[in-house]
Amino acid sequence: MPHKNKFLQIIAFLGALVLSYMFYWQLTNLNRGSGGGTSPNTTNMNSFADCRAAGYPVMESFPERCLTPDGKSFVNPEQTPGQEIEVTGEIVCLPHKDNSRPITLECAIGLMDTNGVYFSLVDPDQQFTPNLIDGQKYRISGLFSLVSDSQYDIEGQINIRNIESVEN
Repeated sequence: MPHKNKFLQIIAFLGALVLSYMFYWQLTNLNRGSGGGTSPNTTNMNSFADCRAAGYPVMESFPERCLTPDGKSFVNPEQTPGQEIEVTGEIVCLPHKDNSRPITLECAIGLMDTNGVYFSLVDPDQQFTPNLIDGQKYRISGLFSLVSDSQYDIEGQINIRNIESVEN
């Protein structure tokens, strides 16, 4: 009987040792990526150029944004409002910023790009927008400008100069 007790104590000790190692491994690997390597250090990264040079993804938005795995976002300073841009996306009703109020049947036509970024469309002469089809993909070029007081959740607005239909 004493040998059986000793054997159970050894098994319990080994089990506790294995569980401790698993817990330690889990704690030390919380910040590791799926590839098993450690998370890159982005503490010294402070610009769009640094982020792009490190090979992190650049969003196809305007202005472009570079994203790091730890959530930092850097905006391309060379892209400023007033520049000509070209955006490909789908025609949608623009989402409101404030969804706490009652929603009406009103639809402000806009463009949602491939990253889910929204743009309002300005077409003062109604040259382009009457022919746009909701849900259809288009490539729209025009002058970009920021809008600070919009009721819609948009990146900015595009004063349309040209529209091309794009195959889905």
